[in-house]
Amino acid sequence: MLSRTQIRRTRSTLPLGRVALLVMALGLGGAGGCRQSHRAETEDRAQEGWTWYRSGDFGPAVKAFEAALARAGTNTVRQQHALYGLGCTWALRRPGEDPDKAAAYFQKVIVADPKSDLAAWSSLARARMQTLPVAGEAVAIKNQVQAYQAVIDAFPDSPAAEEAFVFQQAARLGDARAGEEQATLATLEAYIKNHPQTPWRSSIFQLIAHCCTALNRPEQRLAAILEATKARELLASAGTIPDRRLIYWQVATLAEFELGDFDLARENFRKLIAEYPTDQLVFISKQELKRMDALEEKIRGKVTTP
Repeated sequence: MLSRTQIRRTRSTLPLGRVALLVMALGLGGAGGCRQSHRAETEDRAQEGWTWYRSGDFGPAVKAFEAALARAGTNTVRQQHALYGLGCTWALRRPGEDPDKAAAYFQKVIVADPKSDLAAWSSLARARMQTLPVAGEAVAIKNQVQAYQAVIDAFPDSPAAEEAFVFQQAARLGDARAGEEQATLATLEAYIKNHPQTPWRSSIFQLIAHCCTALNRPEQRLAAILEATKARELLASAGTIPDRRLIYWQVATLAEFELGDFDLARENFRKLIAEYPTDQLVFISKQELKRMDALEEKIRGKVTTP
């Protein structure tokens, strides 16, 4: 499943592709030399802000976004873009983060145009901030679920709502003592049935696999792992080879120890050894291949002995 560390590392920013599209959209309106020059300068400062942000230079990023905001005038889209950049920067800068200031900027984005895409992403960013530990103490699962549900209710069928759904279900599984696995599994299965093309398909199947582990359903868990792998590889960018090490390991050990399918286990152990010969799991994989061979030899010996 998605670990808390993975969830925290998934920053509340627009993916770079969306940022680029938004910046392009900002240049579609307006005319006149002075006005066009002013708009271009605003966009340049916003782009500069994201460049500084991506490189981890948060001080210059704040200055660039503030300059873009000052030059945005009455253009709501350009205002939102600058405000969103400021919200992300103050939320995620290290050191010197300021959650209150970040939340205020995100709220301004929402107020500027409550039905816009950036309002949806700002709502999700605020929800994520509400679910982070406070003074080392985890936020109650109920409160996490409610925070993400607010995004889903306010922006149904939006990409931000899809992402909020995934984080919400991961939150439900955050405490094994809560016993949410059965209900969460049903929710995830219904969602993937109704949204088969979701870009979160891989993550959803990873969560399904986690539920199946807790519910002792090894065959369904294996099917979910394979679906997650297939979805991730379909999303891989051209020329990128997905990292399959842990997938091979998960399938192999599941097949060996829970399903008793030694052929499937051998296939995946051997793939791991062949494709990742320097990985630390290779030694254990070779040991498991020897163990299965020895076990089968022992069984055959007992069967053939009169």
